[in-house]
Amino acid sequence: MDEMKKKRYWRIALYILGFFPSIFIIFLLAFYIHAGIILDYWNISGINPAEFYLYYFYQYIIIYSWIISVFTLAIWIIVLFVYVIKNRKKVEWKSVTILSVIYLIAILLAFSKIFEFALD
Repeated sequence: MDEMKKKRYWRIALYILGFFPSIFIIFLLAFYIHAGIILDYWNISGINPAEFYLYYFYQYIIIYSWIISVFTLAIWIIVLFVYVIKNRKKVEWKSVTILSVIYLIAILLAFSKIFEFALD
């Protein structure tokens, strides 16, 4: 029973660390969609986002969630390695894969024009 609780705690820690890039992804895409609705088109090049009233609402959430995501990525990798080593034969690969995809999407969005647009 004690071993099951430990495994559960490791899995919960992984999920909590995967929560922060989800906030970044949701708010960055929400900002992009909201700006696209206001502009009535999706081409964001050459536009200053500070001209939108919604920019100041999204700006701090996007920036701080990205900073937290970068730090939690390092912690998440360490926790993931420890989780895999401790539970070699009983690793739940579904949750590891889902969280890896979330971090991958966050990293890809960080190098996209959408994030560049949000940081202008």
